[in-house]
Amino acid sequence: MGINWARKTFHILSSLIIFIIAVKSSKETYRAFLFLVLCFVFLFEVLRLRFGERLPLRNIWLPLLKEREKGSLSDASWFCLGLFFASLIGPHEYQPLIVLLLGLADPSAEIIGKKFGKIKNHLGKSLEGSIGFALTSLAIASFYISAPLWMIFILFVLPITLLEYFCLRDNLWIPVASAIFVRLFFH
Repeated sequence: MGINWARKTFHILSSLIIFIIAVKSSKETYRAFLFLVLCFVFLFEVLRLRFGERLPLRNIWLPLLKEREKGSLSDASWFCLGLFFASLIGPHEYQPLIVLLLGLADPSAEIIGKKFGKIKNHLGKSLEGSIGFALTSLAIASFYISAPLWMIFILFVLPITLLEYFCLRDNLWIPVASAIFVRLFFH
């Protein structure tokens, strides 16, 4: 199956909007925004799962779903939940980093994995995609974390890359783990 470019575009653009809000707002405003977005997304998910055939704009939101999401919560729910939990756990100044990891490094893993991936795990994720995730994460993290690159890689990038590679719900666990690691090692 190829890359769903509409989904990747939506993922990246929504992440950039959240990134701007994380940068421009206070911790409380950012958390309130994420909570409202989370409530809206979960409300939409309940309506979609219960009354999907009758919801308006079906031709817009339906193509954004993966096949496995059509009968369960979408990755967007886990994305919002992960960012909300990360805002509760991690320091506010690192929230833009966490959003960029989820919004840029995670899609880069899929794009690189689909184009070049040969070595796949039990979830269908490729080692090559995870290497792309690690390199993108390292580039992003180096702008936010004041530490040697080797330390950023070992204490931050490597653990979240392993999560990305081995977890099905990486949209939840990448931001939560990122918040924990920056709080423990770099704050």
